[in-house]
Amino acid sequence: MYQDSEIRRYFPDGVLSREDMKEELEWYMNGCPQYSELGLWATIHKESGKFIGRYGLLPWEIDGKLEIEIAYLLDKDFWH
Repeated sequence: MYQDSEIRRYFPDGVLSREDMKEELEWYMNGCPQYSELGLWATIHKESGKFIGRYGLLPWEIDGKLEIEIAYLLDKDFWH
């Protein structure tokens, strides 16, 4: 999903290389120490048990102010 240009169309950094994807996923897995209650979680399709994406809450500082982003990434097979 991280290398699919359609799924990543609205992500500022676009598709990711394997190395960049690994680095980003490690950051997400470790979370943000200052806001341990926030982070990303796996999205699992209930009927099949298949991993279909991730969702969660991420802290960002924008113009000096803490903002919380609702973040998600979903397999195209489950769009709409």
